[in-house]
Amino acid sequence: MRQLTIIKADGTIEKQTVQKAELSILQKHVGGIIEQVPHFTMYEGRKANVWCNERGLLLKLPLNEKATELWL
Repeated sequence: MRQLTIIKADGTIEKQTVQKAELSILQKHVGGIIEQVPHFTMYEGRKANVWCNERGLLLKLPLNEKATELWL
């Protein structure tokens, strides 16, 4: 089982447990092609893999201020 933490662009945080973190699940949550966020390897004191929409800037998706704040 894997614990997913989804930090949405509106600042809300959703937790979800899945059998496996499959590509299709990750793509659904970021709304497209995934890209790993560099140097964002810890969340709530635990190791983490963080993903975003690879085309977010090109698609003019809203900035996820909460996730950006946690990353920096």
